[in-house]
Amino acid sequence: MWGRQQACRRPEAVRVGAGRGAWNNVADACDRSGEPMGNRAVVIFSVPARTLREIIFVLVISVAWVRAGHSGATAAREGLTTEVLGAWAMVADGDELATTFTIGDGVTVHVRAPQHLAARRGCPTRLVFYALPNGNTIAWTVGKRLEPGDDWHFGIQQIGAQTRHLRRLLPTENVVVAYLEAPGRSWPAWRRKHGAQAPLLAKEIVEAVAAPLALWRPWLELAGHSGGGSFLFAYLESADQISTQVRRLVFLDANYGFSEQAGHGRKLAEWLRDGSGGVLAVAAYDDRWVTLDGKPVVGPTGGTWRATERMIAALGQSDDTLTTVARGDVVEVHGWRGRFRVALHKNPQKRILHTVLVERNGFLWGLLVGSDVEAQAPAFFSDPVYLPDLLPQKSMRQ
Repeated sequence: MWGRQQACRRPEAVRVGAGRGAWNNVADACDRSGEPMGNRAVVIFSVPARTLREIIFVLVISVAWVRAGHSGATAAREGLTTEVLGAWAMVADGDELATTFTIGDGVTVHVRAPQHLAARRGCPTRLVFYALPNGNTIAWTVGKRLEPGDDWHFGIQQIGAQTRHLRRLLPTENVVVAYLEAPGRSWPAWRRKHGAQAPLLAKEIVEAVAAPLALWRPWLELAGHSGGGSFLFAYLESADQISTQVRRLVFLDANYGFSEQAGHGRKLAEWLRDGSGGVLAVAAYDDRWVTLDGKPVVGPTGGTWRATERMIAALGQSDDTLTTVARGDVVEVHGWRGRFRVALHKNPQKRILHTVLVERNGFLWGLLVGSDVEAQAPAFFSDPVYLPDLLPQKSMRQ
């Protein structure tokens, strides 16, 4: 599709933050026209502003990026290596570049990109949005190698290590992850606060974060865990059709809010049918009989198991080829020519597996199933394959 995957090897000679000549020795640094990037500047983006409201939002975003640039300058003064990438001043953290900024009404965005992204504009690029679960910080969600005395939250998702493992599996791709933390650490509360405006705001957040990567022409993948699914559904409700730029939707025990009345089923079916190659991955566990302190964790009609049943029923109306495969305690449902993928843990011991299914390769599974490289995907709810990719956190701020 891209025609230049052979040129997208992991560069060895790149020096981050070494000035205008830093990229001269990279043989495979090329844009889509095939011309070497050399010392050309990375051009900052433009965002259409057709209404006063959009103009105000762009100004807010600009202020956030100015603050991000200020943070980058501060990092440089502190001796950390920095690199200006589009509108982002990014700090080198191991083999990644990272930046953090706040947009809108206090949404915190943390972007982590491969260190050599600027030299790999000719490579396929996926921008993954990860909407955080309720109550979790970005630092906890990125995760780290646990040390004595560390907060246990650092070890329960490990999205950073899973991303690094994904990059090793897909060396010809640029994998960029944007972590989205809601004000008050709750996307459902954010939706309630903004009401009917929440879908438009979710769309604006996605577009604004994606804009600095316009030269890389990324496709978008939206993933969420727990309450993060509320952000995904808000985005789905922002237009009558799901954008063809969105190639993947991943609900990791996060589809509580699935609603036929809100048009979710119809939009997902049309998106799966339109030929753009979109993949819908859904993971859940049987939470119907789970109790905590003697009380059910979900109501009589709630929970992700029931929501997934509703989703399967809705999408099965338009596709009579749905198949079910049992693998131990996991039931898998395949449909829509392999592009609708469901993994359900039967949970015979009635445990709380809400975030365990993320820790046990859930993020990796969700980003690889239904793709051309699915054979490299770890089995759902299998032992973590990313342990060699765990790193101590250096520049992360809690």
